[in-house]
Amino acid sequence: MVDLKFINSLKVYREEYNRNRVEFAAEQFLSRLFRQFEAKTIEYEPKYIIYVINNQTYVEYEKKNPGVYFIVMKIYI
Repeated sequence: MVDLKFINSLKVYREEYNRNRVEFAAEQFLSRLFRQFEAKTIEYEPKYIIYVINNQTYVEYEKKNPGVYFIVMKIYI
């Protein structure tokens, strides 16, 4: 006799495992990416922190209203 409860629990386990694996990979990617950034403030716009690589702005962070804004993501391979 097929135990449907057991099969369903395996499906749930597999979905959770795959979701955690994808989240972990995304977290690792962003962690490595953000280590490359240099944080700077702009004199005329002190409420923002910008994150740059080689003087190219990629991310803006607003201190007053916390939010991250990705400007342009150029990926060269």
